[in-house]
Amino acid sequence: MSATTIVQLSDLHLGEDPNDTGKPSRGSLFGWFGTKSLEMQSHDPFILSSLHVNLRIAARSCGAGDDFDFYVVTGDISTNATSRERFVFARQYLTSKVPFGRSYQVGLALDQTRLFCVPGNHDKMFEKTPERYLHAFNSLPAEPPYYRQVIAKNGRSFHIFGLDSNAYREGNIGKGAITPETLGWLGEQLEALPPEKIRSSVRVVLLHHHPADLNRFKRRSVTAWFADKFTTLDEGSRLLALCDGRVDVIMHGHEHLPIAFRDTNFRSVIVSAGTASEWSPRSSQENSFFTLTFDDTMLRVRKFAWKRAAFPFQRHWDFEIDSSYP
Repeated sequence: MSATTIVQLSDLHLGEDPNDTGKPSRGSLFGWFGTKSLEMQSHDPFILSSLHVNLRIAARSCGAGDDFDFYVVTGDISTNATSRERFVFARQYLTSKVPFGRSYQVGLALDQTRLFCVPGNHDKMFEKTPERYLHAFNSLPAEPPYYRQVIAKNGRSFHIFGLDSNAYREGNIGKGAITPETLGWLGEQLEALPPEKIRSSVRVVLLHHHPADLNRFKRRSVTAWFADKFTTLDEGSRLLALCDGRVDVIMHGHEHLPIAFRDTNFRSVIVSAGTASEWSPRSSQENSFFTLTFDDTMLRVRKFAWKRAAFPFQRHWDFEIDSSYP
């Protein structure tokens, strides 16, 4: 059986159109420290204009031809939820082409039947509901939480569960939460699946916020500790416990930290994709996207990192996933 491939994009932080790359914030407190935008918006139009080409090159390098089996976008697709038009543009960029200049069009033109999206905290910024996000994204593939069983080109079955990990509390900006309702729904969906062998089936959970502590992968600092406490997922350990032995891969974004690992106490592989295009003044942050290749019981996660004009392959992580499900 040939391998199955997935590409994961996260935290695109798109603006209102391809030319919207954020506004300088000079004169503000943040401006003094070199931050170009308070909105954390995508600032490099060269990424947006060439990302579709780089995805095709990455697919070929993974042995997928010109096209991956599935596409995953784990939140913060737009920079904020101020208008429906922002999400209309974001959908167009992902699923078709949009004008960029007088004679060029950009966009990923991803097959909508193989595209799986979930909202991030920026996709509901200062909102009490995800209404504006859902106006454009409720069919990619559905309003979360959703479950889809899909078949890869090689006939392998994938069970994909998309969660909304946002906390819709008054004034909340970045912190996520798994509610009892969401956890109950996921447990019910997993319990309803028949026993299977991993060689014929893979189970994947998508959300935006990180369920496991990422501080161990960061430089030790007070700011890193504070940021993680500010943005982490409430009740993340409950999600990890529920997925343990029942879910192969948990994919998320949010923290802009590209890493793949297994948490010490749980068996699910956690893939934190980083940010594909958001600009940051921190020299330690880079733009990247991930590919996942499932070959029998082996999973290889590849990182492609932006280097001024392209996304060359940078490194990979290998994991063996369990041989059967309960």
